[in-house]
Amino acid sequence: MVTTTGRITKTPGVCEGDACVAEHRIPVWKLVKQHDLGASDEQLLERFPGLAPEDLQAAWEYTLTHPEEVGQAVRRKETPEEWTLRLRRWATNRRVLPSEIDDSRERMYEGRGE
Repeated sequence: MVTTTGRITKTPGVCEGDACVAEHRIPVWKLVKQHDLGASDEQLLERFPGLAPEDLQAAWEYTLTHPEEVGQAVRRKETPEEWTLRLRRWATNRRVLPSEIDDSRERMYEGRGE
């Protein structure tokens, strides 16, 4: 098993090797997608019993610091513009600088040819 943080892990063969909340088998990309569809942190905690607020914070931080990886899990279904909008919404709620978002988007789509 490869542990990326104390709360986010990656295990070959579990959730297709995607980053997950430790011991829950909940992929980070799934939380991201539901959040984008309008679920608040409180609603996500209700939907996923056993998840702690710190787990969600770790997932959001992981997403912002590993946009390429999380992007690979969602980009099959999303355009670069949809991903950028998602990052901008998170940034607004978490007071992230726009330049950090643009840098994350660039890194996520490097080598994709778009």
